[in-house]
Amino acid sequence: MKPTDILGITVAIGAAYFLLQSSKPKRAEFDVPKRCGEEFPCPSASTRIAVIGDSYGVGLSFRLKSLSECCGIPFFANPKVGSGINDWKSGYKIDRALASNPTLVIISLGANDFGRSRKSVEPGIAQLLQKIRQAGAQPAWVEPLLLPKRMENEDIRQAWRDTGIPRFDSRPLEFPRASDGIHLHMSGYAAWAEKLWPWIVEISQRR
Repeated sequence: MKPTDILGITVAIGAAYFLLQSSKPKRAEFDVPKRCGEEFPCPSASTRIAVIGDSYGVGLSFRLKSLSECCGIPFFANPKVGSGINDWKSGYKIDRALASNPTLVIISLGANDFGRSRKSVEPGIAQLLQKIRQAGAQPAWVEPLLLPKRMENEDIRQAWRDTGIPRFDSRPLEFPRASDGIHLHMSGYAAWAEKLWPWIVEISQRR
């Protein structure tokens, strides 16, 4: 089975994507207590966040959306399950994300390209980052969680690392996985997003 097949949408993630479009998360597990600035620090007031990428990005977006709303930070997300760099280097999806006028673009990509060579993905990565920068935003990459060894591709991970953009290393993190051994339960995505949040805050304060 190809990585792109294994990393396809599950029923839970598919439902999650549609819920993300609503004004508030529907499930209590995505609610964030109003402790902004205390347990959950806030980005700089001028920050506007966009999240793009794959099914990991879909799952992360729930808690990131709640945290952003808690801090009064504009937030937009349109990740697409099963997507890779070719889906984001140009076209309506990235144009739509950049139309939200973000200052920070969180990129959750890489895993669905693990079946490809580094040489084949590098031009697309460069094109995507150039497009984000030309829009006046800072790109930042969330490195995928570790996958089963048969699916891993260190060359693709390194291609992203070598861009020099801010990187959150998710590899040491462990969360309960869904039955496919790849995706997480919703509580796992919430916990992962909360690990990301201080990193997002720190990046926002560099500008």
